[in-house]
Amino acid sequence: MTPRADDKPVRILLADDHQMVREGMRLLLSLEEDIEVIGEAGDGVSAVRMTQELRPDILVLDFLLPDFDGAEVLRRVRAQLPETRILFVTGSLQADNVRHALGCGAEGYVLKQSGSDELLVALRSVMQGVEYVSPAIATAFEPPPGEDAGTTEALTPREVEILTRIAAGERNQEIADMLHISLPTVRKHRENLMRKLDLHNAAELTAYAIKQGMLTPR
Repeated sequence: MTPRADDKPVRILLADDHQMVREGMRLLLSLEEDIEVIGEAGDGVSAVRMTQELRPDILVLDFLLPDFDGAEVLRRVRAQLPETRILFVTGSLQADNVRHALGCGAEGYVLKQSGSDELLVALRSVMQGVEYVSPAIATAFEPPPGEDAGTTEALTPREVEILTRIAAGERNQEIADMLHISLPTVRKHRENLMRKLDLHNAAELTAYAIKQGMLTPR
């Protein structure tokens, strides 16, 4: 993982109700010299409490937890610790579950079955401030009822270009600089994209772009 500016390890809290999964992730991350696992939680209540107490840089969060699910954990954590980045880990590829997860607004989404390499890629992306959506999750993503692969025909060439850049992890200012347009113009295009596609955040835009074949998965 890329070191932070202060050279301190990235502090990570693991939240999963399966002890073997937590142990496996802890072992994997222990091999990364710039990562420190600072705690483990086995249910939603503990995940919220420990995040508030330990203030990790990243919360690696199972979407399905006892007590309440990852969406509720995210809501409670984000209200008090907006700086903590959240990487969802899910074992479900059911379209409704995927859409629900993507709509929560976490910084990253990875599939449990994807393996250790992708977990590390996702963590690196999230820590660098780049949204990450697992290609497997993006493939399972379903657009809103009534939408289909032809939806992109309603987008202008500029909107398609900006959608592709958002999905590639570029921020609004980077897009503005690369396309030689103003920051408010980029924001307006982003708003129009979400309105036209009935999507609500960068993760959903990324999943949509991958599913439509507009972006090569990272």
